[in-house]
Amino acid sequence: MMRLAPVLIASVVGVATFTAASAHAEPQSVQVLALQSDDAVDQAQTLTLALKNAAKRETSLKLIAGDYSLEVLSLALGCPDTPDDTCLAKIANKIKSDAFVWGTLQKDAGKLDLKLNFYRRGEPNRATEVRYNASKVDDEALSDIADRALGKLLNTKAHSAKADVQEETGKLLLSADDVSGQIVIDGAPAGEIQDGHAQLELPVGEHDVSVRVDGYRDAEGTVTISEGKRALLRLHPEKLGGQPTTREGSDSESTGTESNASAGWGAIIVGGAFVAAGVYSTLRVNSINHDADFDSYRAGIPKSDDACVEANRDFVVPGATSPSRISDLCSKSKTFEALQYVFFGLGVVAAGTGALILVTDDKAPSGKPHDALRATRRRAGIEPRLSVGAHSAAIDLRLRF
Repeated sequence: MMRLAPVLIASVVGVATFTAASAHAEPQSVQVLALQSDDAVDQAQTLTLALKNAAKRETSLKLIAGDYSLEVLSLALGCPDTPDDTCLAKIANKIKSDAFVWGTLQKDAGKLDLKLNFYRRGEPNRATEVRYNASKVDDEALSDIADRALGKLLNTKAHSAKADVQEETGKLLLSADDVSGQIVIDGAPAGEIQDGHAQLELPVGEHDVSVRVDGYRDAEGTVTISEGKRALLRLHPEKLGGQPTTREGSDSESTGTESNASAGWGAIIVGGAFVAAGVYSTLRVNSINHDADFDSYRAGIPKSDDACVEANRDFVVPGATSPSRISDLCSKSKTFEALQYVFFGLGVVAAGTGALILVTDDKAPSGKPHDALRATRRRAGIEPRLSVGAHSAAIDLRLRF
């Protein structure tokens, strides 16, 4: 009899352990209360039904039949707008369930903000938040939202019809100026962004992305993720009561500003080049008029006569250069004399046009003409080439933008 005692005790302990383990493995009975909402009642009813179906699919839960409303129970029990622990315990007693799911659904900036909670007697309240665009959510997507939210509350992997299939994903390259803060994907926290850069792996499809930084408005955007590919999303958080942090507009806008300023300063530079060509032509005319050969020839004819006319008539002046040489000098002088008027005129027009562009360009940065000029010089280049023949002259100006 004494020998059977240890065996009997071990058997009893084993049965007790098995019974406890079996009890622990049993699904937790749970109620899902109708979501409370002031401005999205229809969506709250639809999402409540989706949450109940998600609870049925969750193997660790057993949904209890019944229709209870958080709003009605709170009013009946005298609970505050956000139920506290005492009120939650009263609700548990009222619906005869030690665990229940409750929450609120509110509209926020054109989207729906779900704040979902899980109460279990004797344990701290669990909470999660999901934000989504109701206009882009169909029944299947709503079911996934319910699965994901309930799974976060229970710290379990959400059940899905696609659970046995490897999820298709892609990468999101997120840029947000140079700020550091929290990344929120589809209403749920998804990590941190540091110095304005982050990379995340997301399921294929469209996602709502926002960056939350203390002292800034939430920067929000939408991105579509394709399988195995990278998607780039640029967001620009704005300081509360201020302007974007580092960029004063979009990339295309800054490009337009730089282009207008470059065009204005480029026209001024071209005008300066034309004026320089005019000055060169003036100097050439003056040089020819004071040429030694020309002076010696002109000294041999009456002052009332034109040296160029006499040279064209082949009038020979003893001791002076030949008439053909004088004719060439006269031809060059006339050419440069005409060019100087042309270049001065073009210079004034081009410079005036450039000045007009800068004055009328409301996007041009004020007080920094030297910066714009340096930027223009880096992008623009001028190569003047002057060619002079026996009876003609030409200038070739090449302007690079």
